[in-house]
Amino acid sequence: MTLEDAEVYIQANLQSAARSVIAIGYYLKCVRDGGLYQEAGFDNINEYAAARFGFSRSNTKRYIDRCIKFSSGGNSPVLDDRYKDFSRSQLQEMLDLDQEQLEQVTPDM
Repeated sequence: MTLEDAEVYIQANLQSAARSVIAIGYYLKCVRDGGLYQEAGFDNINEYAAARFGFSRSNTKRYIDRCIKFSSGGNSPVLDDRYKDFSRSQLQEMLDLDQEQLEQVTPDM
């Protein structure tokens, strides 16, 4: 394996991780919005996500928030094309940016 090969694989997996974060947030949002956590005997999405997946309350919120802000249409398991080249950690850092600031951010920042 060459360094170039390794970098290509790392970049591909970073992009895959970003897509997965959006999908996880979408499905948590579905569980929350549909009250589906009650079917498993939980009082809220935070208790459910903690018991089932080990997520803290803030982790659960960040997953859902990333879905709302960065998914296609704001309510989809699919990462919006505008953000396809950003990593999972970049999306996290971008959560607090407003729309004008988001338009100025590039993946190489």
